[in-house]
Amino acid sequence: MDVSSNINKNITNSYSFINPSNFSFYLIGAGIMVAMITTLLDINKNTLTGLMVGYSVIVSGFLILLSTVINNTKSSTFSLLELLKIIAPFILIIGTIMFLTYNIGKYFNKISKGRVSNNYKTFSLIFTLVTLIEVILFYNTKNSSQFKRTSTIPSILYWMTIFIGIINFIVAEIISIDLAYFSTDG
Repeated sequence: MDVSSNINKNITNSYSFINPSNFSFYLIGAGIMVAMITTLLDINKNTLTGLMVGYSVIVSGFLILLSTVINNTKSSTFSLLELLKIIAPFILIIGTIMFLTYNIGKYFNKISKGRVSNNYKTFSLIFTLVTLIEVILFYNTKNSSQFKRTSTIPSILYWMTIFIGIINFIVAEIISIDLAYFSTDG
């Protein structure tokens, strides 16, 4: 092995963090940290804005990860059902986070003035923790041998991701109902 190929190998290894899949998890991780910190702080306009930004960064990371998965799919022709199976967990988590972000924006003034029930803060924390569990499942999926070979999610991880995603959607719906129908005088 000559010196130039060794240098090229070291440069390639040191810049592997630019890989879109890795970059998407960096975004998702940063978004989770921002969402977790802002959920734990007192509710005001700044923390609420930070929470929405954190959720938006998580969605951006998942969109990049989804595009990477679709781009790396090994099958040149696959059915609509196979495509749906590949993207369903992504659509579930992206849709759920966007749904919650929309509701936070819709009730922004009500939340920032503290005119929400105590359940809002509790369920917001639960939502962020369940989202973290989903991220861990996606990360484990990314590192599985089946996913590396075929860009498909192993069956057990697929159904676990769907199940946790449905739980997270239910939590987001509870938050939405809480924001719409239960308020306090602040």
